[in-house]
Amino acid sequence: MVNARFTVEVDDQNLLDVIDHGINQLEKPHELMRLVAGNMLAAVEDNFEAEGRPKWAGLQPGTIAQRERSGHWPGKILQRSGRLKNSITQHWDDRQAVVGTNVIYAAIQQFGGKTKAHTIKPKNKKALAFGGRVLRSVKHPGSNIPARPFLALTQQDLDDLAHDVNDWYAGLFHQGR
Repeated sequence: MVNARFTVEVDDQNLLDVIDHGINQLEKPHELMRLVAGNMLAAVEDNFEAEGRPKWAGLQPGTIAQRERSGHWPGKILQRSGRLKNSITQHWDDRQAVVGTNVIYAAIQQFGGKTKAHTIKPKNKKALAFGGRVLRSVKHPGSNIPARPFLALTQQDLDDLAHDVNDWYAGLFHQGR
């Protein structure tokens, strides 16, 4: 019996570069997290555009009347000034992808709840005209705010995100990446 030994050496720097790139991306998935954050931000923007997915609770008649008087009706729910919608930001690093807001009233809009009872006083005048009466102040009992989850992903958003993540992983070791 003859012992034969063969050694095959492949000198393909391009292949080695592709493998190195894939390993680096797995160790520090910054680009994957950027992709995830971008998808989540797009979903939140879709929520504002559609006024909820599923649809948010409508506005109370008194809120609509107030918005009509101030010139903000017709308009979209949660978008009287655009402050909340325009405050949505994305952040990512190697460990997380985050979409959120720093607007103080965002939580009650997202989860719903009851505002505290409070006194309303005039800012620029001596009295308020309220309900056909003139008053120095009005005791407001608080408001029940229905949940309008704008920071939410639908099942379709999650499916699309899973597809994009799978594509990202599949592309790690392909040439030209």
